[in-house]
Amino acid sequence: MWIEPRAQELKSGEKRAVYYVTGYHKKMISRAGGILRINKQINQTNKESNK
Repeated sequence: MWIEPRAQELKSGEKRAVYYVTGYHKKMISRAGGILRINKQINQTNKESNK
């Protein structure tokens, strides 16, 4: 069953990545882990640039 991601409704990169994983095959989980790390980096960069 595919659960359509609603990234716009999620404020944290972690929730967004986990939400995407729910609709993917198990073999995609490792790639989602990479997405999770990338989102953390993006969020941190955004916080630093907003100061």
